[in-house]
Amino acid sequence: MFSGGLASVCMRALLKVCVRAETQEHIIAAAERRNSQACTTIASQCLANDRCTQLLVDKTVAIAGKHFW
Repeated sequence: MFSGGLASVCMRALLKVCVRAETQEHIIAAAERRNSQACTTIASQCLANDRCTQLLVDKTVAIAGKHFW
């Protein structure tokens, strides 16, 4: 679903946002603030995909765990 360097850069940025995000809408808003249609599209695709959303949640929990526990 994701391809190329831009996708991985956007996903890393989105994962950082996920640590602080309270809702999926916050993730979309953060992507839009980056003023990048590619990032916004990737965020939308990811949030529309259950498996990808779960990966984001898992990584967010893992990252949050490192910072807060």
